Amino acid sequence: NRGLYINEDGFSSNPIENFWSHFKRGWISTYSGRIQPKHLGKYADEFAFKYNHRKSDLSGKIVTIIKGAFDKRLKYETLIAK
Repeated sequence: NRGLYINEDGFSSNPIENFWSHFKRGWISTYSGRIQPKHLGKYADEFAFKYNHRKSDLSGKIVTIIKGAFDKRLKYETLIAK
């Protein structure tokens, strides 16, 4: 339906539209459009984290980042591998 922004179950496309807007602004301003396709997943993860924690205070974000740092490790060889 034209003009339907939310369905009868309460679901809307606004959250995903907001995320992509946030991602595109970050891509253009922060990275100047220089994102390599091989690392696109990592960039998407970064922006998803920022979007999902946009209402958190700084200390909450720092605690979440530190907890997550122990779960994953990115080696330099993996980063530069072609």
